[in-house]
Amino acid sequence: MPFFKKAPPPPPPTTRIGPGTRMEGTLKTQKTIELHGGFKGTIEVAGCAHLLAGSDFEGEIRSGELQCRSKAKGKASVAGVASFSEGAQWEGELRYRALNVRPGARLEGRVAREAP
Repeated sequence: MPFFKKAPPPPPPTTRIGPGTRMEGTLKTQKTIELHGGFKGTIEVAGCAHLLAGSDFEGEIRSGELQCRSKAKGKASVAGVASFSEGAQWEGELRYRALNVRPGARLEGRVAREAP
């Protein structure tokens, strides 16, 4: 009988783009991304892309999950759940496996569910 239990693995680190920071280009990671500032370009993330309140995104997102609480414009392909909170504004194309839209969120453009 073992005396010590194996500790669970730590959660994957998070990539953060801070408030007041503006970036352009392509960002690829296996980690979770938290966008507090501005980003123009392509984000590819195996984990979750968090577009937090006050952030500004324009471009393309390919992610495992998407949580949007801000203004965003472009194209998104989400393998899992795409969530939009109150105050979120998405303009463009959105493809998702599951969708969660809270009251006060706005989606404008082409929205399509991908088959499981």
